[in-house]
Amino acid sequence: MKLMSLSKRKEAARTILHRLNEVNPDPRCELYYETPYHLLVSVVLSAQTTDKSVNKVMEPLYRAGFTPEDVLRLGADGLLAKIRSIGLAPTKSKNVYRLSDIVLQKYAGKVPSTRVELEDLPGVG
Repeated sequence: MKLMSLSKRKEAARTILHRLNEVNPDPRCELYYETPYHLLVSVVLSAQTTDKSVNKVMEPLYRAGFTPEDVLRLGADGLLAKIRSIGLAPTKSKNVYRLSDIVLQKYAGKVPSTRVELEDLPGVG
């Protein structure tokens, strides 16, 4: 297999993105969310379960506001009670609790913006 130069790889990537945009010009995430924090939590919860299951459990919480502070008030066990129907809920509730604490303490309540920072969060990377 012949290796492609960087310029050829970039051109191939542009071609692929162009074709994907033609096929699906308005891609949408199946997960329900209202804020970047909601999306982060939903992505963590969606591992090994369906987006539909995550939406069913989380949409009412998100509509009520659901913030990292709310998770810390609930605690991992309180969150577990609300997400129990999702696969691997005990581990996921602990991860969401820990990532919520990190988002508050390290990022002043804002979801980190780099891949490296996101991958450092429990349940993400």
